[in-house]
Amino acid sequence: MKLRFGWKLSSYSSFDITRTRPKKRELLQSTFDLIAEKNSFDIALYDCAANLFQAAVTKNAGEVSRIVRELEAARTQDRLSSARFLICSAGRKAINRAYSAL
Repeated sequence: MKLRFGWKLSSYSSFDITRTRPKKRELLQSTFDLIAEKNSFDIALYDCAANLFQAAVTKNAGEVSRIVRELEAARTQDRLSSARFLICSAGRKAINRAYSAL
């Protein structure tokens, strides 16, 4: 997104990472089949978007590699700034959820 839209990102944070989700190896094949059946249009749309994304990454490989290195360096260089960014991001997310609940 940084490359595509010219965003000036110096740091980022991940949210909504499900840690309690069952492992794939714990699910029955019939469960996978049912999920695929019920979500066939979503899967087709995702596959199309993933192909477009991969083509864009391949086309801009040098620039993407540079941006990845910048973001990784920013994550490890300044722990205090990263912590502040994470706290602010979490605060914005909490405010947005509270506002949406109204």
